[in-house]
Amino acid sequence: MRARYSLLSVVMRSAWSNCLLFAVAPSDAVFMGDFFRGVSFPLRVYELNASEWMAMKRAVVHSIILAALLVSKAVMAEQGCPDGFMPNPSWTQGQQQCIQGQMSDPGPLVPQATWERRWGAFTSDAETGKVGVATAMATKRKAEKEALRDCQARGGAQCKVLLAFTNQCAAIAWGKESTGTTAISAVGGVNSMVAKSAALQECGKRAGSCEIFLTECSYAEQVQ
Repeated sequence: MRARYSLLSVVMRSAWSNCLLFAVAPSDAVFMGDFFRGVSFPLRVYELNASEWMAMKRAVVHSIILAALLVSKAVMAEQGCPDGFMPNPSWTQGQQQCIQGQMSDPGPLVPQATWERRWGAFTSDAETGKVGVATAMATKRKAEKEALRDCQARGGAQCKVLLAFTNQCAAIAWGKESTGTTAISAVGGVNSMVAKSAALQECGKRAGSCEIFLTECSYAEQVQ
């Protein structure tokens, strides 16, 4: 004896028969026939027993669960990982795409600084001992030209370039040679201490005792 159910169970469109299929209990078959009397499309009404009804319910539930999973995956693909999770940075096939944790806020974008090198130069007149200096110049040529002008402005007549340096410091050391002439050495270094030490060492090769006359630095400048 087939179990009877008074509710409409399934309605679906059949592509191969081009008709509406209904799975109902025997008590509903007459009602469904009266309801669709006079329609132009074919109508098929099936009676289900208890086991068929349970099998169909499971199939419908599984279909609903599958559709929900597909929708959730689509939403996750569009919106990213759920709250409390972050994308797996080392994700490969077979691993979880989202792992527990929060992505750090990179903060506002800071424009990168732009730096330009700066030149300096030392000049001197060996006859008069006058020295010219230039720093923070855009090019080597400008630094040397400015140092020569400075030397001449101080009274030098035969001014010549001793040293041109960029993005560093430089020092001038001087001392008396055994012949009585003046020994002058100009040397650059990464900072003033290094430049002074190197200048004294170079000057000491010609004079017995040397001392620092001048130290200047010309480092790169931020222009943006």
